Amino acid sequence: MKRRDFLRIGTLGVGSLALAPSQLDTVAFSGAAISAKGDDRVNIIMLITDDTLWDEYQFHNPKTAYTPTMQQLADEGVCFTNCFAGGSTCAPARFSLFSGRQPYSAIDPGTLEAARHRNGYIKIVNGGSVLLYEYNVARVLRKAGYLTGIIGKTDGIEKSGFHKIEPDWEPDNPKVEKKLKENQEIRQKQMKEFGFDYPLYVHRGNIQTHFATRKNAFHNVEYMTSKALEFLDIAAKENKPFFLVYATSLMHAPKPYESLTKGNPLATEAGSLKEPVTGVQPSRQSCIDRVKKRGIEPNRVAAMLWLDDSLAAIMKKLKEIEADENTVIVLVNDNGHDNYGKGSIYYDGFHVPLVIRWPKGIVSPGRKETRLVRSFDLVPTFMELASDRKPDRMVLHGRSLVPLLKNHPPKDWRTSVFMPYGFARAVLKGDYHYIAVRFPENHDNIHPIKNKPGNGLAEKHKKLLEKAGNRKGMTSGATMTKAELNQYGVHGESYFDADQLYNIKNDPLEKNNLAKNPEYAPVLKEMRELLKEYMMQMPGSFGEFKTEDPEYIRFLEENLK
Repeated sequence: MKRRDFLRIGTLGVGSLALAPSQLDTVAFSGAAISAKGDDRVNIIMLITDDTLWDEYQFHNPKTAYTPTMQQLADEGVCFTNCFAGGSTCAPARFSLFSGRQPYSAIDPGTLEAARHRNGYIKIVNGGSVLLYEYNVARVLRKAGYLTGIIGKTDGIEKSGFHKIEPDWEPDNPKVEKKLKENQEIRQKQMKEFGFDYPLYVHRGNIQTHFATRKNAFHNVEYMTSKALEFLDIAAKENKPFFLVYATSLMHAPKPYESLTKGNPLATEAGSLKEPVTGVQPSRQSCIDRVKKRGIEPNRVAAMLWLDDSLAAIMKKLKEIEADENTVIVLVNDNGHDNYGKGSIYYDGFHVPLVIRWPKGIVSPGRKETRLVRSFDLVPTFMELASDRKPDRMVLHGRSLVPLLKNHPPKDWRTSVFMPYGFARAVLKGDYHYIAVRFPENHDNIHPIKNKPGNGLAEKHKKLLEKAGNRKGMTSGATMTKAELNQYGVHGESYFDADQLYNIKNDPLEKNNLAKNPEYAPVLKEMRELLKEYMMQMPGSFGEFKTEDPEYIRFLEENLK
């Protein structure tokens, strides 16, 4: 069986035609299965923020955050307070946003390799890519007649074949400039193959020194804004419905406030601009001044306003091209970042903000929707908005959010969430979050535990590592990484428990493990049974919850020799 054939049958060994129990995520497309209606269909803009804290959005924290345009989206749309990402790090989270699938269904070589030698046991980490030939939201909407564009970060999509860039190179050296330009052209070509007609400016991941050189490793929001406006002008000229992904790497690397205050306005990953972009949004200094005027320390708040100004410019352009009333704008963060949740199985690693504004379709704007939704629900949502059929071979794990936007929730809407990461699996239902940590029997032979702290650790990390002893990090399964030590510092000794049960409402930092408390035995039993149901949909084994998956193991043997 080849990878293409394996993708066709569903999610890595799970038949795509089998419907899940009502409390589980469905694999059926719940959108309207009708033909395209023409150019009166809604336009779609998806703004993906990166590693943003909940308190950095004004609609969540009106006292010390300042994002007036994002606040406008919430006032005129629906704010989903219980949205959970596909993964707790960039790549798996963005995989879900483009594919509409759970990250464990990725069939790129890196993800498959992660399961090798583990008896079919899958270690979910910061990996997983939608392959260029796979079905994805851009390719499907383009085929449906949409003009598609992307700007910014393209993590979670297959990439290869780039020139190596050394951090200390001079970006304006003709030879370096040529390599940077060619790298941009390579990525643009890949994005066109992926399904985007206009990849006007894209970078492979965060704007890092090994991609852009040290002198060019800065956010350049004005340049991103100019490219978004350029795309909207093209869409207006071609008179076609459009789908634009604006994928900023704010508030992730490089340091946002440093880019705002010290960043070179000529800097991009594609090389240096000939002149800075001006006139598309307020100045960088004004971001600092406006935040100070509100009595708030600028720092990350000013950097968020910088991005908010970009969104304001896009919304202004929509009015200019008379597309405002017919454009759905989605604001979503890629993965959770509060309380060192990123890269963990904990609640804060998956819980993300989601706001959707749809002037013609929202019932009761300004409403907060508390039902459980997933970031991979957006792909079937976009397909329904585009009045497009799901391709027969396309596997979707999400459900369209259109009924929730119209305030007509289906009676069988999900009541629980499944979260896999590292060597852990978790389920969330009601106020309870259950985590199971299981290591494969042969794991110690693959990842031996080291008995001494690693080099380069801060004093706080060294102390935590000494306290942890030889116990394994639940993501790496080996000597704890800095990220795992931070998580241990937040959650305490229960971090190492094989079974963990928390009441999110009463214990949001998940410090008090109720799994050991006899009073909660019925809850623990129910959550364990729920996890077993989910594991039957996921490939690979996992302790007593799923002891074997012969079809998946056979697939690995055929494809990873």
